[in-house]
Amino acid sequence: MIADRERDGFRPRSAVRHAAAVLGALVLLPAPVHAQQAPAPAARGEVRPGERLDRLELPALGGGQLVWEPAAGTLVLPGQPPQQPRAVLLHVFQPDCPKCQELARALELLRAEERAGLVVFGIAYRADAAAAAAFARASGAHYPIALGTGSEWARRWSGGDPLYLAGPDGAIAYAQVGFRHDDPALWREAVRAVLAGRAPARRTAERERVLAGDPLPEIALPALEGQALLRLRRLPDGTLALLGAGPAPRRARASVGFFSRY
Repeated sequence: MIADRERDGFRPRSAVRHAAAVLGALVLLPAPVHAQQAPAPAARGEVRPGERLDRLELPALGGGQLVWEPAAGTLVLPGQPPQQPRAVLLHVFQPDCPKCQELARALELLRAEERAGLVVFGIAYRADAAAAAAFARASGAHYPIALGTGSEWARRWSGGDPLYLAGPDGAIAYAQVGFRHDDPALWREAVRAVLAGRAPARRTAERERVLAGDPLPEIALPALEGQALLRLRRLPDGTLALLGAGPAPRRARASVGFFSRY
């Protein structure tokens, strides 16, 4: 089974590394699985609208500190006096994430509209200042970016490289993981609602999701070593077969896989 995860923004850095992550970590279990599976719990870091973001104080790209005090409703950006935004649009990202770069380009266009009461900023994690600066140049992002690598805030709130829209008290009004080109229309609608003191009609972007209980799709990727193509295939009798890992297919009724873009 595959744990409940967003698939947008969850892309391999290369097919070879993805193959190593998916099939290199594959474990075949000989016993059949008959038990009815309960819905998968939320992954660590996965958040839902209505939760309240924590206070943050992080070094900013270019110097200074970015400080947000949701309990007091105040935000301090480097080189600017304290302000009390009515809405905060915050993107937490890894600089090497292609979907994050696409999202940042669209986010910059929205920021440039200069909506009164809205503040846009980003938080980079698993990266140093040089990588975050390269991300800003590549995406054309001119909004403030804080450096969250190694911070407790990023550890708790970075799951899936999310985008959050929060009210002045830090309560999440809208959240999404991944990016599609029609998403900015959802952001604008949600921002208008929050600035007007209303809850957005949609609290998250709808995404195709893989849920516990869904059939495992066939996987076919190059092996990390050699020229073999590794395939995980469901056979007509209900068993799973791993092909290409040896002279004969390996069969079982269940599998455990680890998915990562690294």
